[in-house]
Amino acid sequence: MCPLPPAARLDAIFIYHSTGPHRRALGHCRPSTLLATAQRLASSWAQAGYLQGKQTKRRVHPHITPIVTAFALLLGCLCGLRGARLFESTWTQLLDRPPAELTELTVEASTQEWLRYKASGAVVEVTFPGLLTPDEERAAYEPH
Repeated sequence: MCPLPPAARLDAIFIYHSTGPHRRALGHCRPSTLLATAQRLASSWAQAGYLQGKQTKRRVHPHITPIVTAFALLLGCLCGLRGARLFESTWTQLLDRPPAELTELTVEASTQEWLRYKASGAVVEVTFPGLLTPDEERAAYEPH
């Protein structure tokens, strides 16, 4: 996720991606392609709740629920992460929440029985009973 300062504008995204080291990564796209890409990205980010505003887009924190947190943790688990590392995954980083808030949401998800959360000091265990088939659980624990 590209962090955007408040009041970020599409032309700022366009300039950012059309100059410097990012220019090479985009394969020397035409300016019209870069602008269309920036507009589509901004639209996707707005639909996901990361940007608000009609003309001037500004960065906001999306509304995150316990089930969304449980899903992000499940994706981390399926990627091979366990314990406290689940809270550092790409998936939980996309939620854009501090660790303490992620823990609170995880406790609430555990209360709602979306997952099972246990923590004692630095030891954390997150499991998803009944959510995965036995084959999926075995595959999730195999080394990648």
